[in-house]
Amino acid sequence: MFRTLFGRLMALFVAVIIVLLIMFSFISYYIIRKTIISDRMKALKTEARDIANIAANIDLRDYFQKSSLENHLKYKIDSVQKEYGAYIITVDKNGKIIDNLMGLYKENYDFARSLDGDKVYKALLTIISGKEIESQDLKIDEVVFTVGVPFIQNNSVQGAVFIHTAEQKIKAEFTNIFLLLVGLFIVAVALSGFVAAFFTKKLTDPLLSMEAAVTDFTNGKYSRRVEEVGTIETTHLAKSFNIMANKIEQTEKNRREFVANVSHELRSPVTSINGYIKGMLDKTIPEDKINQYLCIVSEETERLTKLIEDLLTLSRLEKDKIILDYEAFNINELIRRVIITKIGVIENKNIEIDTNFENEPLMVYADKNRIMQVLNNLLDNSAKFVDNNGCINISVKTSNDKAIINFTDDGIGIKEEDLPFIFERFYKHDKSRNVDKGTGLGLSICKQIMELHNEKISALKNDNGASFEFSLQLFNKTQI
Repeated sequence: MFRTLFGRLMALFVAVIIVLLIMFSFISYYIIRKTIISDRMKALKTEARDIANIAANIDLRDYFQKSSLENHLKYKIDSVQKEYGAYIITVDKNGKIIDNLMGLYKENYDFARSLDGDKVYKALLTIISGKEIESQDLKIDEVVFTVGVPFIQNNSVQGAVFIHTAEQKIKAEFTNIFLLLVGLFIVAVALSGFVAAFFTKKLTDPLLSMEAAVTDFTNGKYSRRVEEVGTIETTHLAKSFNIMANKIEQTEKNRREFVANVSHELRSPVTSINGYIKGMLDKTIPEDKINQYLCIVSEETERLTKLIEDLLTLSRLEKDKIILDYEAFNINELIRRVIITKIGVIENKNIEIDTNFENEPLMVYADKNRIMQVLNNLLDNSAKFVDNNGCINISVKTSNDKAIINFTDDGIGIKEEDLPFIFERFYKHDKSRNVDKGTGLGLSICKQIMELHNEKISALKNDNGASFEFSLQLFNKTQI
């Protein structure tokens, strides 16, 4: 049980609650005990003063009243003895002593024998001097009270009242209080256990749901999601888990599509090459057309080689195995060179190239060869989807410490819902791409190269074609 999160949290909650309840019980017991002792002390002093008042007035009465007061005094002493189990003694100025020792021997022999005559005598001397005394002897299982008050007549001390009680009724009250606290403690522990179990389950249920989802993921089931409920922390965790699950599902989908696309892209040229070669070997293709088909085989071989090279390049880029060779160069001049290398495609489709360079020259700091690869891929992509007599606009401007390079064409464009996926491998946003002989990896390579430079590349919304933009760090002398 204690190996599970639920068991540990449950044990922790219950342990904390038990400790708090024990502390509360002891504190409550101490406070109540102290209050009872204080109240009993006050009550005893009140009884002592009442007895002193009766004793002080006995000599002031006539014979009949005196007899009545003496009887009342005896009754008062007896009632205090019965209520408190106490030893009571009164001494007047003439040395006359009234006490309940004989009756106490009958009712509580052990307590009567425990009385110390010397201590009683010393206490009476203190009281006769006009001082009140009070003390309490606290023990584990009992509390013994001692109270003494003088009785005063005409501003002079006429005698003393001394009460010494063994704790009996108070001990019984302590027992009742203790039993009550124990009962409350048991009820509180039971209730707190249920409450702790409820809240612990509320906390662990989302985690168990995530565990089940992870198990499904390990078994190849990527559609499982968790409910975003519970505390703020578990809700955030569930939300993050679902975001991660969406990405994993999308990654797995991309992986499958990638494998399918690679298989297709590899199979197409291989099938063509194999078919043409077989045709030439079995004389199906006439000899006068062999050169024509050999050119087709050569083109398919080049496309296959380019696809493999792009796959290897993309793999190295994704694994960060390529070390960038930073240098300062003129980005405008590099764009011109790339345009020149593509002059054949541009002239074949009669594409118009417009360049708009804000500053001349414009020095940037990056890996020149890799940026040339990005420029080549972007220009290839634009030329691929621009109709004959189309237009490609290439602009370079600066913003803060960045150079912003933009490629915009008036081709078939990209749907807005396809923009977030345009840089994925082999992603086809339009069926017209199927007629293309490219590898489908150019934009993915561009993205990886820009991420290695810690720069961004993005496809922008454009109603009249496609638009791509990326940034480069401007060169300054401190970078040398």
